[in-house]
Amino acid sequence: LQANDKVGPYIFRLEVIDNKQQNDSATVDILVNRAINSAPIPYAGGNQTFQLPIESVVLDGNVKDDGQIVSYNWFQIRQYLMFISETTDYPKNKYKNIEMRYEKL
Repeated sequence: LQANDKVGPYIFRLEVIDNKQQNDSATVDILVNRAINSAPIPYAGGNQTFQLPIESVVLDGNVKDDGQIVSYNWFQIRQYLMFISETTDYPKNKYKNIEMRYEKL
């Protein structure tokens, strides 16, 4: 079964026959509920310290999710404007030849 596909009660029966043609059966009830869809839990990686000038910065994040991630975006939210990422399909990005534009956010 796929997630959230055909939820509801199911009954299965097991029938057995031995070599003397005696038989019996037993049933089991199974209730299939909808899958729980939890929000993804991102981890942006550890803090880093660099000394200028620098050639590149590697942002190495990961995520825990019960589904499938469709995109990752890195945004700089403090200090001077360095970069804003494009949407990617992987949580690790390397930024090369960083141009430090000293514009206060």
